[in-house]
Amino acid sequence: MGRFDVIFSTRDFQNNLVVGDVEIQPERYRVSVIGGCQEAELSVRGSKLALFDLFNILRCPIEIFYDGIPVWWGYVNEVSVCFGAYTIGLTLNGMANRVAVTYSLITVNEQGETELGQRATTEWAENTDSIAAYGVMELMVSAGGMNESQANNARNIILNNFSKPLSHVELNTGMKPNTGKIIARGWWHTLDWKYYAQSETTSADNAVVLSEIIANGQYITGVTRNVTAGISGGRYRDGSLTIKEEAERLMKMGTTNGRRMLVYVTRERNVVIYEEKSLQVFTYNYHDFTISSDGKVRDQFGSDLAVFKCPVGVCILSDAYTLQIDTARINDPRVVFIEEAEYSVEMGYLPVARGQISPWDVIQRITG
Repeated sequence: MGRFDVIFSTRDFQNNLVVGDVEIQPERYRVSVIGGCQEAELSVRGSKLALFDLFNILRCPIEIFYDGIPVWWGYVNEVSVCFGAYTIGLTLNGMANRVAVTYSLITVNEQGETELGQRATTEWAENTDSIAAYGVMELMVSAGGMNESQANNARNIILNNFSKPLSHVELNTGMKPNTGKIIARGWWHTLDWKYYAQSETTSADNAVVLSEIIANGQYITGVTRNVTAGISGGRYRDGSLTIKEEAERLMKMGTTNGRRMLVYVTRERNVVIYEEKSLQVFTYNYHDFTISSDGKVRDQFGSDLAVFKCPVGVCILSDAYTLQIDTARINDPRVVFIEEAEYSVEMGYLPVARGQISPWDVIQRITG
């Protein structure tokens, strides 16, 4: 087995970051055709002081290398540290450092009676120190009937409580003392931190609109569009959905070829938009990689493909039994679209086909 190396950077991306005297070992990482790098889990071991210092690397960029080859990149989303019977942690999940509240305005009429009026929205309130450290994390809270003062006070309470990384504690987690865990997420997830509003009412090709929406991501350095949707849509957005939500809605609408638009985020945080490939049975030269019955994974040219690269896309089961297949009624089972995949140090390469129940979705439903 090769060697993993992990490199952290300062939050401004300018310099490599030297962490304390800790051992860091990647345990697993996941990649998807929607956004590229998704999540990575790393185990850590060291002194109490060094482990505590890891709380300072939240939102810092992280890259994972295997034998010098970059295989995963994103940012530190969560750090947990075990001290005997309990584990404590900090996470960016649930943070909000820019908050507004929408509410039904309560007014008093001439008879002195209260009335529930139209929906109103407070001004945004923000924690500039938190934004400088972690980036903008917006939250629009929908509330019931209240007056302006009540709405502003509710907004301020939410901002005070959620503008810093949130702590959690667990008892008897099974982790060994003086060990910890780092959970990292891919840059695509940061598009969920800001809402997207556009007042312009003109129309354009959906792929163009998609690229314009994604370009508003605060950590996205550029957008490369390698597809034309052939379907036009309006640019106007009311600001009720995040950048990520708006982008993924457009991606599902796809192209006139009947395929989705997909994206991945490069190491340089450039987003590449492309069209999903066809799974037609006769296009055996139109695939990304193959898997043979002996477990070998090869690229489209027949060369061995390292599974630690966690390949996704069109896969052909190269030596599966050939049948006479009525492709008007069923898909060729030898041609599979790998929607997402995980590389685990313990389990190896774990692909998940499009339409297959994802084990990570099941886990989220159980724990969420």
